Amino acid sequence: MAKTYIATDSPERVILAEAGEISHAINPKCNEWAGYEAYLAEGKRLIEPQPSEAHVFMQGAWVLDAQLQEQLQNEYRKKCEDAITQHIQAEVERYNAANDVIFRDIHSCKAYADVQGYTHQAFCAAVWAWNVDVWEAARNILAEVKSGTRATPTVDELLGELPVFEV
Repeated sequence: MAKTYIATDSPERVILAEAGEISHAINPKCNEWAGYEAYLAEGKRLIEPQPSEAHVFMQGAWVLDAQLQEQLQNEYRKKCEDAITQHIQAEVERYNAANDVIFRDIHSCKAYADVQGYTHQAFCAAVWAWNVDVWEAARNILAEVKSGTRATPTVDELLGELPVFEV
């Protein structure tokens, strides 16, 4: 199999593939750049950039590695879950600091959400309802990603799309 070239995010860098396998990156300062220019002059096209982290280059083409894709999805989901948990916990901690109380987490707030007459009942009920809305919104976003109807947001973008807490 002859030399081929894979596009990157920069026009000043391509990946050289030899015998259907990735060899190394080249740029205009490399000796191999002349071969790349000749390749283009012959009317040949670049291979598309790596479609996702779950794709591996094998025998001259990008192939989706289902096992790697599942691993990456699980890692992403875990990062999202951790970030959302911290996002919710931050509201509980802000309230704790402002009101000199010590709610351990959202679940300790839930224990008081329905206690009529409790001084912090309104906060507990509101933060619990918001917690439910946040997780439901996140679940919907991730379902859209999984179905392919939207691009995968970064964790920060995901957090930015979640409902805002209001008492």
